[in-house]
Parts: sequence; structure tokens; C-alpha cells
Amino acid sequence: DSQEQQILADFYNSLTKKGILGWDVSSDLCGQYGVICDDSNPQRVIYLYLIIVSSNGDTTGAGVKGTLPTTLGALTSLQEM
Repeated sequence: DSQEQQILADFYNSLTKKGILGWDVSSDLCGQYGVICDDSNPQRVIYLYLIIVSSNGDTTGAGVKGTLPTTLGALTSLQEM
């Protein structure tokens, strides 16, 4: 929903280092790097991944830095971050 999109935009804008995210917060954030939404309930964020997985399976951080806004707690469908 639009509230969840705003929460993600607030999160993105609060980052002091955005790393590889490069989200376009003026458009739908579902499907942008690291954001997965529920197919049966579009616009509900269920996963937020901030890692990079290489072809050999190694993981590293996405290079983001900042403070998590308390509004992330309002992503009621979020299952994993």
C-alpha cells in the first residue's frame, strides 16, 4: 500500500550511504533491488534483502549505511530483513 511505499522511501532517504540500492522512490518500490512484495497482496512488503550474493554463493553487504527508522516496524507483512 502507499503507506508501505512511503516507509520504504523514508528508509532509503535516511541512508547516509545507499550502496548498490539505487531505488527510484518516485515509483513502485516492489521489485526494485532487495524489495520483494507479496504476489497475492501487491504493495505489501514481505522481504527486504540488503545483501549481495555472488555466483559462487558468497554474500556481502549491499554497502548501505544509516539509521533504521522506527517506521520500519509498521511493515506488518515483513517476514525477513
